[in-house]
Amino acid sequence: MKRAVLIVGHGSRDDAGADEFRAFVATLAPRWPDRVVRGCFLELADPPVIPALEELAADRVRDVTVAPCFLFTAGHTKNDVPTAISVARARHPEMAICYAASIGVEPRLLDVLDERLAAAGPAPDVPAHATAVLLVGRGSTDPDANADLFRLARLFWEGRGFGWVEAAFVSLAPPDVPAGIRRCLGLGARQVVVAPVFLFTGVLVQRISAQAAAAASAHPAARVVVAAHLGGHPLLADLLVQRVEEAEEGRVAVNCDCCLYRVPLRGFEHRYAQAQDSDAAHGLRGAWREHAHGHAHGHAQVPQDDGAREPAPAHLDRVWRRGPTHEQHGTQDHRHEHCHHSDGEPVSAPGTLLQRYGLPPDEIERLSLARLERRLGDRLRVPPAARDVALRMLYAAGDADLVDALRISDDAAAAGLRALAAGAPLVADVKMVAVALDRRRAQQLGVPVLCAIDDPRVQREAQETGRPRAAVAIRRLVRRAPRGICVVGNAPTAQLQLLDLVDTGAARPALVIATPLGFVAATEAKDELAARAVPFITVLGTRGGSAVAAAAANALLRIATRGLAAAEEVHISLPDAGDH
Repeated sequence: MKRAVLIVGHGSRDDAGADEFRAFVATLAPRWPDRVVRGCFLELADPPVIPALEELAADRVRDVTVAPCFLFTAGHTKNDVPTAISVARARHPEMAICYAASIGVEPRLLDVLDERLAAAGPAPDVPAHATAVLLVGRGSTDPDANADLFRLARLFWEGRGFGWVEAAFVSLAPPDVPAGIRRCLGLGARQVVVAPVFLFTGVLVQRISAQAAAAASAHPAARVVVAAHLGGHPLLADLLVQRVEEAEEGRVAVNCDCCLYRVPLRGFEHRYAQAQDSDAAHGLRGAWREHAHGHAHGHAQVPQDDGAREPAPAHLDRVWRRGPTHEQHGTQDHRHEHCHHSDGEPVSAPGTLLQRYGLPPDEIERLSLARLERRLGDRLRVPPAARDVALRMLYAAGDADLVDALRISDDAAAAGLRALAAGAPLVADVKMVAVALDRRRAQQLGVPVLCAIDDPRVQREAQETGRPRAAVAIRRLVRRAPRGICVVGNAPTAQLQLLDLVDTGAARPALVIATPLGFVAATEAKDELAARAVPFITVLGTRGGSAVAAAAANALLRIATRGLAAAEEVHISLPDAGDH
């Protein structure tokens, strides 16, 4: 029987990172001389996982072990790779597929870090007790995976004599690299060694070096050096081979005690017991192109580029709809995945369009936000409270690329939350915004929602003066509530009138949320807002709308009603473009 090992890498737009992974796979091939050994990528490089499995099936391989070349167990290994395996099993029941564990926190990983730090050349005149080591991981929306980096840091601290070993993330989770370096220096370190905990190079590894260099320039009295990333070290190859052996012997054991799908962790309750899935940029990438075994299945072939997200056909998009199960953790039949997954049986597409595409409202929101976060990658790097505001705006717009036009002042979230805590009113430009605001949460906080667009006095004044009704309405309300939160989602004229009042000192809004859309005055109104010293949330250009403005306000209402203990620490930074 023909057997194979398929090694799954993350993928990168940096050719050097993809080539480094391919070279690592080549070094592993002699470990299994009697098998086909191939590599594939989850995203950003080819081949994807499903086409790679299709090719193995076409080559009459009947036994495959899929080995994820990932350090920690997060969404890619819990959801994306198992989804691809589920699709391949459904298409090729004659091919047995088992799934290995991630590399994980293991003593040999510490040995590799020892080598990388020694090679980095820390200054010999700085003693170990005055040296801090900052381990930098990618970052994840899965708290369990983030906790693994801190566990690795503590294990690395023990017995090595360093004054401090800290952890930070380059994307998706705080603390970021600059904050990690500042912490090390603030604790008294004279030297900081930054160690990227990455298997292969890529854009994020390069970003770590750039951020460390900037920190070194900002703190010339201290020494900041950067170690090499882990790379395709022989000890890591040994670990991956061990994970394959464990999977094939049925010895895969995964700790589920802190899994957000199994335990309602605080702040992640919405993901507890939810169905786990993937999308066309990850586990389902290439799933409905012409299959490698030489015949088509009638799925539309969609041209794909680096930023594309293909909509999955219904029967593939629902493969993972059965929800997480955990009975296969620990000792198990080696033909089952060790991670959270469905039973692997594809769900056939029902007949009606509603049955085929419709989902319960809470599942639509959960799935939409999960896909949005995957689409964004690390283009949106903000603290938790700020992420919710930004994500809700992008979700309301149905446009992840709107992130590039999103502008949020540093003090916006804190200012908005303080105003809500004080009962400051929400002043809406039009009724469409007012009705979209979360009245229940506003009432909980004692926050009135004001909109004067339909006030007969406003209508009469607008007719008599020839001024836009929205401008008249906002002027009346702002004069009544000069310290309110102004939410402008429709009328650029209302925003321009508001800014005129700000310029004359007649209004001092606590926060301006302004996303009017259109081709006349909308762009100019938002540019003028961004140029003023007032806390603001806006979307530059012609896009936006009432739903986007209301989404930002509702996100703040949601945060405020959870309690204000953490509100004073909120800080929002502008998003920037990112990559893997």
